[in-house]
Amino acid sequence: MLRTIAASALSLFTLFSPYPAQAYPNSAEQYSLTVKDVPWTVLQDNRDPLRWYYLPAAASLSEIGKRQPVLAVLKYQVPDPANKQTLINNTLVLLTLNLAPEKAVQEELAKGVAGLKPMLERKAAAKDISLESVRLNEAKLVLSGAGGQPLAEAAAIEAIGPGVPAAEISFYLKTEGETAEMAEKLLMDTGGVKVAVDYAYTAGALKPGAARPGPTIFRGQASGSVSLGAYPKEVQDKSVVIFPYGNSQTAFFQLPAVPDSAGIKEVRYTINIMDPDGKESRLAPAQSTMWGAKAGGTGWRDPRGNLRQTLLFPALALYERAKAAGKDPSAYKLRVKGEVGVSRGTMMDLTKAEGDTDMFTDGIPFGPAYSPFRVVSVYGDFLAFLTQDSASNLAAAQVSVSCGKLKETLILQADKDGKLKMNPGTVFFPKACGSVGMEVGYIEKGGKRNKKVFSGLAQGRDLAVYLEDYTD
Repeated sequence: MLRTIAASALSLFTLFSPYPAQAYPNSAEQYSLTVKDVPWTVLQDNRDPLRWYYLPAAASLSEIGKRQPVLAVLKYQVPDPANKQTLINNTLVLLTLNLAPEKAVQEELAKGVAGLKPMLERKAAAKDISLESVRLNEAKLVLSGAGGQPLAEAAAIEAIGPGVPAAEISFYLKTEGETAEMAEKLLMDTGGVKVAVDYAYTAGALKPGAARPGPTIFRGQASGSVSLGAYPKEVQDKSVVIFPYGNSQTAFFQLPAVPDSAGIKEVRYTINIMDPDGKESRLAPAQSTMWGAKAGGTGWRDPRGNLRQTLLFPALALYERAKAAGKDPSAYKLRVKGEVGVSRGTMMDLTKAEGDTDMFTDGIPFGPAYSPFRVVSVYGDFLAFLTQDSASNLAAAQVSVSCGKLKETLILQADKDGKLKMNPGTVFFPKACGSVGMEVGYIEKGGKRNKKVFSGLAQGRDLAVYLEDYTD
């Protein structure tokens, strides 16, 4: 869920200014461009004429390494609710989809934008244009059969980063009985199963001379197909896991997606099994993994450098221990200890956090992706000095974001026109840090620092901090 923190004190000049307080796509002017037979809708930013957004239109299966699909099919059996003497087949489908266009398509889209009337009037070239996805507030995946009938649906699960990343959206879907068998058959077919991602984004209509509009939630859809049948048999075999009825020998933890757009340089995870009494279990050693260049390239990798989508834990001894103690195996948890490193110029800012998550889903030892981090995004392009005198004297803005007793400070440099841009600055805190607040001040040319201009406070998690316009 996306929440915002706005200024608690604004000048009258800002309040009555005809300019919008926040930057977002301008829904009043939409353009359609077709690349490789796929229609894309593009929207211009309501503040920066060279900044454009596309609405995700196509969904494809993410891959890591040498054509390794980020897709797993977990098959298991449960008693039939109508007849406890028989078993029915259920399936959990874990997958990560990419809604961002490949590099060649994005380059063609930028060329198409350069040919639109607003850019021709500015004589802007494709290289001058910034093109990115609209910021997705939420996303839901629907799997459909050959006739279009829905088979399963699920909301996007946690990623390590702000909002829902268009390039890396992870889901897990449960299918039951005949539906599970149909979904698996379609997945193994070369034609694949149809996927549609329904998403929400924020935009606002702004026409020349119009008063400031309020942002509105809009909806879009990206579609495509997903198939394991298009991959070699050895890849298919690795992607399908069968849990025997009863006590499984292996427990799985799904690693979360990490978007490239959040300035993240590295992520480290160490995961332990936790006993029902809250103590670290001695049944299995901790599992470690790392994401980032230091790990050996893109994707999560284990200490030996192998690409991983999941971490595996021995589970048979867990069942035996639970039975001997008279406890429910599903009471066991996984403790995730994480470190995330974010680039701050030539430095790297490191945040540590930990939290517990379920080890079982629907009675089988599978833990869905989990992040112990709370994410705050600072969109510096929402900060502007609206008077010429202020702009000419502005060197930078200082934004302090706090969560409980923790604080992170970002410096946003201004260009020669006094415009601040950062897209976005991402700050990480532990999830249980407390209330999130912010303070903003500015630095004049010559080094003079002004006191804070305003501060704001908001409760909640997964906050994106949109900083209002302000003047001195």
